[in-house]
Amino acid sequence: MKKRLFREIVALMLCIVCLMGLSQTAFAADEEITVSLPVTVLVAGNTPTPAEKFKIELTALNGAPEAQQNPITVRGGEARPFYICFDKVGVYEYTVKQEKGTNSNATYDKTEYHVKLTITYNIKGQLEVSAAIREGNQTEKAGKVVFRNNYAYRVPSNTPKTGDTANFTLYGILAGASTLVLLYLFLTRKKKDQEQE
Repeated sequence: MKKRLFREIVALMLCIVCLMGLSQTAFAADEEITVSLPVTVLVAGNTPTPAEKFKIELTALNGAPEAQQNPITVRGGEARPFYICFDKVGVYEYTVKQEKGTNSNATYDKTEYHVKLTITYNIKGQLEVSAAIREGNQTEKAGKVVFRNNYAYRVPSNTPKTGDTANFTLYGILAGASTLVLLYLFLTRKKKDQEQE
């Protein structure tokens, strides 16, 4: 009788522990985590004024949750994040790329980043994230999403206006012709002087 009672108590306690575990899991499943994925755009060279804005696009792969705002606009030398909300564990993959700008004097970074976000439960039953970011087809982790745009130095095409609209080519031709005539006269006079002697 005592053994039977002991077994029932142990079975009851096991049921209670199992139910507590299920309720904790159910509670954890209702949680959400918002992941911030920062994007930096660096610029170098003869940067324009005002600073150019760059459009960055995040593409969700295989049914991964979409970003709250997509695409985002980032000024040169600044960083802005994508925000993505997750409510369950899993491995989610994305690509991040920059749209080509319109400045003909710029070379825009064409790198496409591959981002893998792994959502798991921590020991407290809360959702947490680990990120792996790779640049293009590289096997090593990049760690960050950074686009590098470069502006070439160029000679200004507009020379200052002075108000003088003279045709310098014509004046150059006239000056050259005058020099030839003077040289001819000088040589013929010298030849005459030598003949008279």
